[in-house]
Amino acid sequence: MFDRYVPVPDLEALAAHPPERFEETVHAVYTALAEAFAREPRVLPALFGDLFTRPDGTAARMLKANLPRMFASLGTLLTTQIQAGRLRPLPLPVLIQLMIGPMAGHMLLRLVLQDALGNVLPPVDESARAFAEAFIRATAP
Repeated sequence: MFDRYVPVPDLEALAAHPPERFEETVHAVYTALAEAFAREPRVLPALFGDLFTRPDGTAARMLKANLPRMFASLGTLLTTQIQAGRLRPLPLPVLIQLMIGPMAGHMLLRLVLQDALGNVLPPVDESARAFAEAFIRATAP
């Protein structure tokens, strides 16, 4: 059941067959994250809510069991780019947090921001491209 609501299978497929250009790879990661957060029913945001309120609860146990798969996929993608000289050789957990943090935060807050501020946010795909460009600039050698 977990796989239906998280980006892990999409990230595994992406790691197995990444786009040729690094920029497209990063954008594809953000797209997979956005789709997982928006997928109905909104299980992934609920998992984060449970994780934040109960760090030893069900969501924490599920994430602990499945994070190695996600980190393996992202690690494959990022290690290849480090070896090619396109990314600074930062510790892999830090690179992964730099990559997923902005998009995860954006998707967790997006509906509330739209309700509170009106239609000021760019479309999700445009936001994903902006976050991808920022990640690439922030982690460039």
